[in-house]
Amino acid sequence: MIFTFCVIALIISGCNEPQTPSEKQSRLIAAENMKLKNQIEELNLQIEQIRDQHQKEIEARDKSLADAHKEIETLKEKSKQNVRNQVQNVLDTVIKENTELREEIKKLNEQLQTQ
Repeated sequence: MIFTFCVIALIISGCNEPQTPSEKQSRLIAAENMKLKNQIEELNLQIEQIRDQHQKEIEARDKSLADAHKEIETLKEKSKQNVRNQVQNVLDTVIKENTELREEIKKLNEQLQTQ
């Protein structure tokens, strides 16, 4: 695009002059065109490198996000399991104490009946 603009500008400025450019001017214009083409190629290469880097960064972030979601799910499962274990431990203790108290009540009732 820049190259096209430069060519058009050179053509328009050349149209104002009644004479054709000299050989020296033609060489200067050709050298400037080559320089501009090289700059365009360098800029296009930089753009590609930036796009590649950006894509890699996006992929890395997506992977990190996926890993974080997996970690969250793992922690949720561990938390649920811990709650289940604690409830089961409390329930086991209550059942054991209940059984012991029933045995004690049974013994006390027998003692009362023997008296």
